[in-house]
Amino acid sequence: VDTLVGPMTCGYVTNKKLVELARDVSQKEGISLQFITMCEDHYGTDAIGITNEGSHCPCVSLGMPRRYSHAPNEMFSMADAADIYRLVKGMVEKNGELDLSFLG
Repeated sequence: VDTLVGPMTCGYVTNKKLVELARDVSQKEGISLQFITMCEDHYGTDAIGITNEGSHCPCVSLGMPRRYSHAPNEMFSMADAADIYRLVKGMVEKNGELDLSFLG
């Protein structure tokens, strides 16, 4: 199942360079990505508060398919979790190599 990368959620727009970084790392690591736009009144992430708090910190939302979210019996594929780990690890390893300034 694909890792989800969201270009926009209600309240903030994902940093384009972070989306490109996720795409680059996923191609290098052989991780399948699915790009989605989520904008509903009932959906949000902590990234909304982070980007709107004044510092406008660049953010990207990463997610993975799961069932019974926020329930004691939430379920997901361990392979999907491993892919998210590899994606985040690859992105962190590129830290400092990317100009994340708005106009950069």
